[in-house]
Amino acid sequence: ALIDGRHILLVDADQAEGKAIGVTGTPTYVIGGERLDGGKSQEGLRARIEEIADRLLAEGDEG
Repeated sequence: ALIDGRHILLVDADQAEGKAIGVTGTPTYVIGGERLDGGKSQEGLRARIEEIADRLLAEGDEG
């Protein structure tokens, strides 16, 4: 699909969006507005995701 150009505009838009928010590689996750660069190291990634999720859930309970 990329070879015939059917999806090139979508790919270009995704790349531009990633560049705008500072994505430097894949995988990159954005959770609760925080960017997590999963490609650098998986060590601690799960714990960090859980911290963010817990914080977001607590904020939701307060509001």
